[in-house]
Amino acid sequence: MNKPAVETVEGTAETVTGTTVDTTGAEGTSTTTETPATTTDEKMFEEPLVKPGDEVLAPTMLLNLLERTWFYDAPNGKPIGALGSQVIDTTGEVVDGFDGGEWVQVYTWKGKAWIHVAIQ
Repeated sequence: MNKPAVETVEGTAETVTGTTVDTTGAEGTSTTTETPATTTDEKMFEEPLVKPGDEVLAPTMLLNLLERTWFYDAPNGKPIGALGSQVIDTTGEVVDGFDGGEWVQVYTWKGKAWIHVAIQ
């Protein structure tokens, strides 16, 4: 006689009995039974995920790049890449440029870098 296989999937227990055929040609039946989920104290994450003091007190400036914009390793430094049109987040660091513009530090896929922003 075949015993049913029991598998637990996301809180439900499913009992499956397969079809059997004996030497006389008689066939068995298949049944599926679901049982209600039971609760456990197992948690996916430690709580709390957000702790007091994690709130943003001074949000950083967002820059809306309207065209391809070069980014540099330092203010007035060497170009290390370019970004296409997009909105990017800044680190909050700003340095005055010698031409009246500003150098703003931003996050890129290469790490932190600097973008020259002309003030109009």
